[in-house]
Amino acid sequence: MRDVARRGAERGAESSGSANALVTTLRELVGDCPPDWLNRTDVLIDIGYAFGDLGDFETASRYLEAALAGDGTDSTTTMRAVERLANFEVRLADDSVKGKAERASGLREDAISRLEGLIALAPTAERYLQLGDVYKRRAAAESDADAVRKALTAAAENYRLAHQRNVDRQQFEPRPVLNWLAAAALLGNRVTDGDILVDRCEVTAAERYQKDGSFATTIGIAESALVRALASGLLGRGDAAADEFDRVASAYKTAIRDAAPSARERDAAGKQIDVAITVLGKLWADDGATKATIEHLKLLRATITADAPVSI
Repeated sequence: MRDVARRGAERGAESSGSANALVTTLRELVGDCPPDWLNRTDVLIDIGYAFGDLGDFETASRYLEAALAGDGTDSTTTMRAVERLANFEVRLADDSVKGKAERASGLREDAISRLEGLIALAPTAERYLQLGDVYKRRAAAESDADAVRKALTAAAENYRLAHQRNVDRQQFEPRPVLNWLAAAALLGNRVTDGDILVDRCEVTAAERYQKDGSFATTIGIAESALVRALASGLLGRGDAAADEFDRVASAYKTAIRDAAPSARERDAAGKQIDVAITVLGKLWADDGATKATIEHLKLLRATITADAPVSI
C-alpha cells in the first residue's frame, strides 16, 4: 500500500483539495485495507508518512509507533522511520493547545531520546541538526531561565556537531551553521570566525538560489543578515538599530518578493524569529538593549507575515 498518500491526494483533490478533505480521504482508504495489511510494518510506515505529510501528526505518530513495535523477521522498520516519528512528535508538541504543556514536554523528551539513540548507533549531520531543532523548541517552551539556557546550549552544540560532520565530509551547509551561530548569539556567546562563517552561508545561499530559485534557499541570505544582527547586538543599540533593522528587513522582503513563498514557508521562516523573541525575553528580560532588540524582531516578524507596516 505504498501509494496511500498519492491516492489520498488524488481523491481529495477531486473534492475540495483542502487538508481536511485529504485526511478524510486517507482515513477512508485505510479503513478499506484488508486487516492483514495493517500487520505489515511497511504499510504502517507508509500510512504514518502519509498522515504526517498531511499534517495529522497524532495519527501519523500512532502508526509509526505501531511499526516500530512490529516483531518478527518480516519487520521493515528503518532508522528513517524513527527520525520521522521524532519529527512528528515535535510538531505535535508545537501544536499542543494551552493546558497540555506536560504532554508537549513528554513528546519532546521522546523525540530527544529517539534521536540520541540513533546518533549513538550512527551519527549523521541530519540527525544532529534535527536534535538541535528539538532542543531549540524545548528552550522556547521552558519557563525558567536556567532551563532555557541549558536547552539552548544543547541546541547550539548539536548544530555545531552537524556542521562538523559536514566539514568532515568536505561539505558546507548553511542551515546548521546559521542555527548554531543564532543560538550562540542568543546566549550571548561569541563564536570564533563566526563572521566568516556567516559570510560563507550568505554566498552559498546566493549561489544555490541562482540554480534552484527556491525560497528554502534564498531565505538563507536573509537569515544570514539576521544572525549578523543578533551577533553584533546592533538591533538594540540606539540610532544604529533602525539602520540595522532596515538591512535585515530588506533581505527578508527581497527573499519573499523573488521566491514567492507559500503561506507555510512564510510561517516556517517566521517561527525562527518567534523562537528568538521568546528566548531573548526569558534569558535577558531586564536588559534594555534586549527589549529594543525584541521590538525590532517583532516588526521583522510582521514583515514576513505582511500583517503590519514595516516602520520603526
